[in-house]
Amino acid sequence: MKSISNCIQIIFTTLLVLLISSCTEGFFDNLTGTSTETTGAMFWTASDLGVGSITVTCNGSTKTISSYYSSGDPNHGASGAANFTLNPGNYSYNASGGSLKWSGNIDVTKGVCTKMQLYGNSTGTGSLSLNGKWKDSVEFTIIISGTSGLINSFGSGNWKTAAEKGYVQIGSLFLKSISKSNSTNWTCENLAMTTTNGVINGTKWYSNSTITISTNGNSFTLYTTIGTNTFTRVN
Repeated sequence: MKSISNCIQIIFTTLLVLLISSCTEGFFDNLTGTSTETTGAMFWTASDLGVGSITVTCNGSTKTISSYYSSGDPNHGASGAANFTLNPGNYSYNASGGSLKWSGNIDVTKGVCTKMQLYGNSTGTGSLSLNGKWKDSVEFTIIISGTSGLINSFGSGNWKTAAEKGYVQIGSLFLKSISKSNSTNWTCENLAMTTTNGVINGTKWYSNSTITISTNGNSFTLYTTIGTNTFTRVN
């Protein structure tokens, strides 16, 4: 009888430990900011576009842009911006203010606030922002948010070889110090592969690179000291 009682006690203790572990795991995820509650999108403007407040609809919810931030993109949750808490995924959005209208898609990544700046132009449409997911001709994919761009997938080109050799990994920085020059151009630093006799042997950061986005916001070209590469937006 004592042996059976001991077995029952062990089973009960094991179940209790598993239950506590399950509960505390979700609890501490929230404390450390890794839960999907920290994931979302923010729409903002850097100047008064002359249309008053702007309404933004995303995932069935409508928020309002009521003020602008001329000194740079604000933090998620900033007063005056349109903030959305979203699960990871791709979402369509529509925005309007006066005669201006915007529409498109925004890609949301877990633990990241994807920021979308809205611009005004002569046609009354467009949202020329680098934020989001982009890919080149060989499916090398990056995700840009704010002043940096991270590698999301390697595709079938040389970056795949560089990854196999351990020079980069998913989540490695590809672009940094992104700074806006005007409505369609940015400066940045970019990561590039180094080679000896055609063999990839490392990576190196290059400064004085520039980015030019298309007028419809669906592609951009990266100009560097060693060449150019064109990326298209992933919807």
